[in-house]
Amino acid sequence: MYTLPRRDYMAASGAMLAGLFAGCIGENPFERDEAEGWMLRFGMLAPESGPFERFGQDMIESVELLERQVEAADLGFALEYTTFDTESDPDVAVAGAEELLDDGYEVLLGPCLDEAVIEVMKAVTADAQVPIISPVAAAGMRDFRRLTIDGEETHLVFSTAPDAHHIGRAFNRTAALSGAQAVGIVHGDGAYGTRMRDEAVDEFNLRGISVEVELAVDEEADAADLDIRDILTELHNSDADLIVMATNPGQGQELLREYYANFDPKPTVLSDRLRDPELPSIVGASLEEAIAVGINPIHSRRGIGAVPQELEEEEDPDDLDLEVEVDDEVVDINPHRPIYEVFPDLFGRRPTSQTMQTFDAAVILVLSIVSAREGFYEGPRIAQAVERVASAPDGPVQYQANYGFHNYWEGLGEIGAGTVNNYLGHTGDVSFHPSRGTRQRPMLNAVMWDDAAPDGFAELFPIPLQFG
Repeated sequence: MYTLPRRDYMAASGAMLAGLFAGCIGENPFERDEAEGWMLRFGMLAPESGPFERFGQDMIESVELLERQVEAADLGFALEYTTFDTESDPDVAVAGAEELLDDGYEVLLGPCLDEAVIEVMKAVTADAQVPIISPVAAAGMRDFRRLTIDGEETHLVFSTAPDAHHIGRAFNRTAALSGAQAVGIVHGDGAYGTRMRDEAVDEFNLRGISVEVELAVDEEADAADLDIRDILTELHNSDADLIVMATNPGQGQELLREYYANFDPKPTVLSDRLRDPELPSIVGASLEEAIAVGINPIHSRRGIGAVPQELEEEEDPDDLDLEVEVDDEVVDINPHRPIYEVFPDLFGRRPTSQTMQTFDAAVILVLSIVSAREGFYEGPRIAQAVERVASAPDGPVQYQANYGFHNYWEGLGEIGAGTVNNYLGHTGDVSFHPSRGTRQRPMLNAVMWDDAAPDGFAELFPIPLQFG
């Protein structure tokens, strides 16, 4: 027997229920007025310096775009946030979390480094019952995310990034389809890089692909403090016919710059943290021998296309142009467009996967504050709201709505009035694994760099996942 997907089933049920209510009582009893806007407050722990600096830039610019979109929606809502530079250091992130909580913030966006999230949870936010949504960290969080309130389990940490085991499996599929017989791996020594290495090695062994060399680098060290030439020489001189690189951006950029400048490069597979459309210009090489794995953004997803046809034919909402400052010049830009279209106009670069993961994390954070309701700005209430706005539970469909990658702002008032949301973001359907708090079944693919493509990448093949 064929079973309708949950969303299709709920939509069909909704149509039947709406007809039933209309026929019996003449109106929809679940209809709610929109809530008037209020201030949406959150703290942000962003690595504005250190090896994860690129992610700090992604975070700050994503939130700036979100702020402009909320402002342009003119629903009365406004963002109030403070950014603290974690310096890519867990101890500094803990100090920043303490400062932000002292300032009265009840929910945090970031940090990015997995170890920083763990330390912030252990030292600050778990006892304070303050939720965290990280756009990048995706390993080692499960032991610190559970909280019981009035007998109900509440989760306190979430990530819009794919889990490390997803990327480890993506390495395996990419190596197999590339015909590799032997691989060499360089990875960060933190929770994320180590878990990716472990997952990838297990999968390589199952496929009969030999792992010739494994090299761990200090994830928190500056690239200048690494023996990059020695690392690359050992990798390149091994019998590996494919190199797998799973490091943070700062170190990965230097490894690639040195490799392409001084070696005859072997085919290379890069993790999602290096999947940056600007990477060729950053490292000064075309990366013709490189493949990246990671989340497949919704605008390039197979079968979906750039933008649905009906959206292309619609006028921009209210034909709105908002005056913004771009590179010291005031220009008119309509921010109510998908991030991959408006982001280059605002910031002069294409968005990375982490940019879109941050944007989705920030939207979920904002919707959760709205869902908790004005006057109830409390960590536990916001934490409980995260799963309501990210993935609507079963129930009467009039309480639910899907606010997708092109119109989430239209739902702010309705969510504030009590509507349960199911968020479809730029990185796809954002729902969280009930145990790990990372993405539940993210859509992954393998890509190569293509400057002529709108997002800077050409898809090679999708990467199916066997489990969530």
